[in-house]
This record gives sequence, structure tokens and C-alpha cells, in this order.
Amino acid sequence: MHDIRTELNSSKKQLWQWLSIMAIALMTIQLFIMLWGLRPLKRLSTQLKELYENKVEVLDDGYPIEILPVTKNFNTMLLHEKINVNAIEIHYQI
Repeated sequence: MHDIRTELNSSKKQLWQWLSIMAIALMTIQLFIMLWGLRPLKRLSTQLKELYENKVEVLDDGYPIEILPVTKNFNTMLLHEKINVNAIEIHYQI
């Protein structure tokens, strides 16, 4: 009876060790997937900062399909803003 309990406790301990290792491995994989998936947003953030600092005039089109409508609409808004500014400048120069 004592040997069975000892073996059962040993098996439980080993099971918990393996489950802990697997949980840590899965969380690590999930972290890398999340970081990889958020890279386009980091790139967008960097480009917006460059846009604010006048280093670029428009945002690139090389974004995933989920973000592409945002960048295209933002570029359209920038174009309209430039047209409006040019129209105001022309109006007041005359």
C-alpha cells in the first residue's frame, strides 16, 4: 500500500511539473505571436511620428489588410488637407 501511494504522489508531482513546463512554453509562444502580430501597429506608430516631424509626407501602403483602410483613409485626409492649405495660400496671395 505504501509503494502505491509513493508512486501515485511521484506521478502527481511529475504531472504537475510537465503541466507547468507546458504552460510556460505556451505563454512564451503566445507572447512571441502577440509581438509579431503587433509589429504593423508599431510600424504605423513610427510612421505617424515621422509624419508629425515632417520626415515623410504620406503613410506607406505595405500594411496588412486589417490596417490598410486606416492608412489609405489617413492619406486621403492628408491630401485633402494639403489641397485646402494650398487653396487658402493661393486665395490670400492674390
